[in-house]
Amino acid sequence: MNGIYGRAATGLQDSSWAVNESVAKVGARGEQKTEALLNGFGKKAAVLHDLRIPIPGFKANIDHAIVSGKSVLLNDSKMWKPGLYLLLAT
Repeated sequence: MNGIYGRAATGLQDSSWAVNESVAKVGARGEQKTEALLNGFGKKAAVLHDLRIPIPGFKANIDHAIVSGKSVLLNDSKMWKPGLYLLLAT
């Protein structure tokens, strides 16, 4: 069923993974920006935010998922400083 489900960055409330509280806030802001963009697809697809992965003893989530027909797009949001980045695949 099409629509918007969940809210972005709710899994970041426990910021023990972050270097500090400021880093956790930046990460949450990045997820919320992605949420705002993806919610525009809510009339044509199911847009899901902050899906927990149910593995005992393991904390992980999928930031965003879009489901349309037989297609599923999973998105992990990152907030990077503006600049030029060179990424090399190995």
